[in-house]
Amino acid sequence: MKICSKCNCELVDDLEVTANGVYEVGISYKKRISSNHRGKVKSTLCPKCGDVSFYLDKEGIEIIMNDIQK
Repeated sequence: MKICSKCNCELVDDLEVTANGVYEVGISYKKRISSNHRGKVKSTLCPKCGDVSFYLDKEGIEIIMNDIQK
């Protein structure tokens, strides 16, 4: 269970993120990520204050962390 840091309410989790006209979202750390694999961005929503947070699935985190450690 994830909790909103602003109002301490339980978040609605695992929401799909889509955008019209956007082909790819890139995330990097101090250098270009070399992997051709991409993680899926997901989000949470606070039903009380409307705050939306984005996060990567576990596979996406592993891919980026492996690339950072190279």
